[in-house]
Amino acid sequence: MSDFERRREKNKEARELVKIRRENIAKYFFDLSKLTFAALVLGLGGAFFNIGNWERLSYVDTIPLIIWYIFGVGLVATVWFAYIGSLILKID
Repeated sequence: MSDFERRREKNKEARELVKIRRENIAKYFFDLSKLTFAALVLGLGGAFFNIGNWERLSYVDTIPLIIWYIFGVGLVATVWFAYIGSLILKID
């Protein structure tokens, strides 16, 4: 095996390693997107169904505003993490 073939083989292995790392980082951001959606968006669905039970609480006026804020932040974070993951996959 010549020196040229060895270098070519090393370059090929290095490109594969970079590709695998990029895919793993993209998977990480997609998983963050899924977890954010589940925790902040779907998790607050239960809070929306329990609005009738809030009358006994003393801070009723602030709860719906906080829930809408967290719901919005969850949606934005979900889209943002998914976008970062797709950008990482598109890098050549």
